[in-house]
Amino acid sequence: MDSSEDEIVRPLKRFSKDEEEVALSQAAPASTRYKKKWCVNMFKNWRSNRVNKITAKESTIFNIRLSDLESVDSAWESISAPPLNFWIAKFIQEVADKQGNRYLAPTLYQILAGLMMHPMAL
Repeated sequence: MDSSEDEIVRPLKRFSKDEEEVALSQAAPASTRYKKKWCVNMFKNWRSNRVNKITAKESTIFNIRLSDLESVDSAWESISAPPLNFWIAKFIQEVADKQGNRYLAPTLYQILAGLMMHPMAL
């Protein structure tokens, strides 16, 4: 007797859109959801409070044409990779805690990981 003959095939439950959102939101532990939210909120605050929001007025050591990149206020859902990379790099260079102290490398890594886990609702 073949083992595949003994298997019982069960149809999977289909999720509605709302059920899918709930399942996805509960898939990660609460501490992970909290850290992700903290990272995204920090990035949003940095974006809104940044004085210079125009890419062409920035300076960089990278060989890119800054005039071709969108500003920090651009919609993040539709932004292309080069300006997203540029602004996240600027964020990591400038981010600090509420007292103005720079974060250590492990914390910066966690901030980047939190941003990468977020489904582009930045």
